[in-house]
Parts: sequence; structure tokens; C-alpha cells
Amino acid sequence: FKTGSSITGPFVLVSQSDSAATNNFWEFGVNASGKLYVSSNATGTTLTIEGSTVLSTATAYNVILCYDGTDYYLELDGVEENPLVITSEGAFAWLGRVSAGTPVFSAGAVVLSGGTTRYFNGTLGGIWFWNYDLTR
Repeated sequence: FKTGSSITGPFVLVSQSDSAATNNFWEFGVNASGKLYVSSNATGTTLTIEGSTVLSTATAYNVILCYDGTDYYLELDGVEENPLVITSEGAFAWLGRVSAGTPVFSAGAVVLSGGTTRYFNGTLGGIWFWNYDLTR
């Protein structure tokens, strides 16, 4: 992805939500501090993890986010973000699934029951998902 001319986050790179429910979503994006973040809200239980690097405006980045069932790994331009900082309490029990309602997958925004929000103000080059183990 390439950031826009300003970073006035939060803005979302990719998300999945239940547009019929207020508190069911996960999202991956850039927060107001200019750092990458992953956030999940499962019926009011929220967990947010952020990276350590402050991104620059109008800059292209390659990012990889991995979850192995226990831990998250975030690589920015081939360098692992360390440490990942947990900024709230909860669990990622909802990450990657929509158990009921209206499932919505979005690139460049998140669709919630109140409407679409947190639009990405840059350029997305490509998004890939794997549901099997990759060599780290």
C-alpha cells in the first residue's frame, strides 16, 4: 500500500464485519499515531494491537500480518515489528469469522451497522490471504 499525503487515521486497509451488528468486526489499518494496527471487536470485547513504526506520508510499504492461533507477527518492508503493543484488553475470538448477520469483507474501509467508515486515503496494491502454513 501507499499512504496518502496525510495520515489522519484511523483508516482501514482491510476489514471484515457484520454490518447488521454494532460490535462485530476486525480490521487492519493505520491508527491516528501513524502506526499499523489490528483491532477486533466481538460483541463489545475489543482487542487492539499496534506496530512500533510510525509510517511516513506518501510512502509505499509492503506489509505482512500473520496469526498462528496464538501470536501475531507483523512485517513492514521485510522487517518484523517488535514489539507489538497490546493497547486494550480482550481476545481475538471473532477474528476472521462472521457467525451470524450480514458478513461484509472490505478493502479500504470498514462497514458497520451505522454505515461505512475509516476510509483509506492512499493506494492499495494487492491483498492476499492464505489459510495454510507458510514458512516463516
